[in-house]
Order: sequence, then C-alpha cells, then structure tokens
Amino acid sequence: MMPRALEVPPGAVPLLAWARTVPVAALKQLQQLASQRYVTEHVAVMPDVHLASGVAVGTVFATEAHVVPGALGNDLGCGVSAHRFAFPAASLSRADLERVLSQLARVIPVGDAVHRGKGLPLPPGLEAPPLSTHKLARAWERLAPRHLGTLGGGNHFLELDRDGAGDLWLLIHSGSRGVGGAVGEHHQRVAQALGQGTPAALHTGTGEGQACVNDLDLACRFARANRDLLAARALAVLADVLGVAPDPDSAVDVHHNHVASETHFGRVLWVHRKGAVGLDAGARGLIPGSMGTASYVVEGLAEPRAFRSCSHGRGPGAHPQGGPRPHPPGRPGPRPAPRGVRPRQGARPGGGGARRLPGPHRGAGGRGGPRDAPRPAHAPGRAEGLRAWKGRGPPVGWMTARPGDPPPGLHGRRGPASEWVPAPVKVP
Repeated sequence: MMPRALEVPPGAVPLLAWARTVPVAALKQLQQLASQRYVTEHVAVMPDVHLASGVAVGTVFATEAHVVPGALGNDLGCGVSAHRFAFPAASLSRADLERVLSQLARVIPVGDAVHRGKGLPLPPGLEAPPLSTHKLARAWERLAPRHLGTLGGGNHFLELDRDGAGDLWLLIHSGSRGVGGAVGEHHQRVAQALGQGTPAALHTGTGEGQACVNDLDLACRFARANRDLLAARALAVLADVLGVAPDPDSAVDVHHNHVASETHFGRVLWVHRKGAVGLDAGARGLIPGSMGTASYVVEGLAEPRAFRSCSHGRGPGAHPQGGPRPHPPGRPGPRPAPRGVRPRQGARPGGGGARRLPGPHRGAGGRGGPRDAPRPAHAPGRAEGLRAWKGRGPPVGWMTARPGDPPPGLHGRRGPASEWVPAPVKVP
C-alpha cells in the first residue's frame, strides 16, 4: 500500500509516513528535517514515530554526502539480540527463574553499575581503536573496558520469553553505553561549530565528516560487542542452571540507531536511522515493543520507499490496531491482518518493513505499524515475557491475563532499582 504523504514546507523533500497518526511535536521535527538541503529523496516515517531529542524516533532519511550526528542520539548502535532454545518454557518454575536471576545478578551489572577496576578485556579491534581525537581515545580507554558487558538503565533489559510454540527465548536490549555517549556528544559539538543545517551535518568529504563516520562505526561495533558479551554471560547462566543451549541458527542482532552507506534508487547514500531497523530482503531482524506487548523476530521485504527499513518497536503514539501484531508461529491470528503486509505461515503480519518470524521482542504487539503499512517486512510469530532483568522499573508482581488480552506492561517505565520483573503469558 502507498504510504501517506504528510504536509511539508515549500521546498522540502516529501514526508512519507507509515504511521496512522503522527504526534504534532514529532511532525514539526520531521518537517524541519525535510527542509534541510542535505536531505535527499524523502524522509520515511516509521509506524512507531514519536518525539525525541533532535530528531523524532522512527525517522529514516538519506544524504548524498553528509553525516548528521545529531540525528542518531547518543546511544549509538543501540539494538536488540535474541536466541531461541528448544526447551519448554512452561516447565520453568518460579524457583528456576529465581536461580537464573541470582546468577545473572552476579555477572551482569545493570543501571549505572559498571565493572570495577580496569574492567574487562576488549575484543580484537576494539582494544585501542583509531579514534579521531586524543580526548575520545582517553574516554574509550577509560570507559570501554568498564562498560563492556553491562546492561545499562532506562529501557534496556534482558528478558526470558516464551513463543507460541512454547520454546524459550533470551532477549537483550542494550547499546554502546558511555562510549557511544562520548562519541555522539563530541561529533554533535563539532557539527554545530562547523556543519550546516539543523540538525547540523558534516560533509563526508571533509576531515571532520570522515572522522565522524569512522567514530560512529566504532561506537556501533562496541554496542554489538557489548550485546555479544551480555549474551555470552546470560547463555552461560542458562546452561548452568537449566542445562540448555541455544539453537545456533536462531541468533539475531540488529542496530536501530545508526548511519550506513547503502545503495538506494541507483545511488550510494548515507542512510540515517533513529529508532528504525534496516533489513535487506530475507534478512532477519527484531522489532521491540514496550509496556507488556509481544516481541517479534522479523524478516525483511526490502520496501524501497522505506529505505529497506522497519519500525524498531512500539512508539507511545502508535495506534493499538497498527502493525506488528503478536502471534504464535504457524497459527492463524484471531484478527484480520493489516493491509499491505504479506502474512507467512498463517500468522498476522506486521508493518513498517519486515515480516514477522517466530520470536521475541517484548512490547511490539499491536503497536508497531499501521494498517496501511508497506510490504517491507513480515512476521508470523511472537513471544511474550516470562521474566525481565532491567536497570530501572517499578515493582511488578505476578499478574494474570484474560483470553485475548496483551500481557501487562513491563518496560518503558522508570523506578528506583533493578529488579526481576515477572510477567504472564497470554492465554491462548
């Protein structure tokens, strides 16, 4: 289906929206971005668009020769990873989950906690990377070893989920921690001083622009290494407590705050994604959600007008009847599929840019995309949370769900301390 064209100022590039509604404040940010001379083709607006600092979350745009550090935020490379286990999640008792929690608490710092002393050894290529300034190199040397393998706070979490087939999933949401913050803040200051436009852009043909591209890439590499180590430690805990190992073919890891050089419309462009996932046709990704709705592993359909992108989760203003909708793999959903997205294996499809596959990212259920979504993605399954380990969040007790109800919310709220948050599984 065709995306909806939003109103733009004279001389601006088009705004193509796959969101049923766009918050007024977010629309103003989108219109300002579409008016910048460095933006080419159009701006794609994902189903979960909402207001954020600088540029709205759910924004995808391209430039020919500019990088815009302020369009990506400071959690560079923030993303999600997931692993599936051929293990019946329903067999887990509260005692099992508490044993898992106890061991995770010993090996994975959360919230503001970091590793003490000199920290952990960095993986090859990240020990002393060629950052653009001595100040950034010192910040990396100080922060990277202590932040590697830490979860962070806010909406970052580690979670155990159960999919529609009953299998157990491990889901991790984290990013580049203090390393990405240092890199992002530095290059935003440089862009404001030497760049053009609002948000300020640096030409990639200049030394400052190339330094920005290189440093952003290093931050994204650190973010992935951080999720890899978090996964390795969590998988070791699950192996020790439950005696289970993940299906190696199930692993998925995606960024949703990054810039990449890609070919679109016959040209090599710098594609910026803030709160959006880039997926080539057939590539697997993850669409996160929040507030207790389901999670999805998705498969890209490479919608060209969305710059081969899909939503990264459920935005606060997204319509409850919108795109990626929770559903167990291989079973038909109880409601009709949204228009414009191809279902697979009898499951309800999602919007924005990918098709759903069996799997998790909590909270996307019913919130990730519009009825008039494009065909860039499809997802035939979901997983819902059993327990979540996060840096901040309110105390949530054991809860029940009525048939047809989404599980109560577990993410997206702030609270005083880390906790292991129990959650129900939706009644079939």
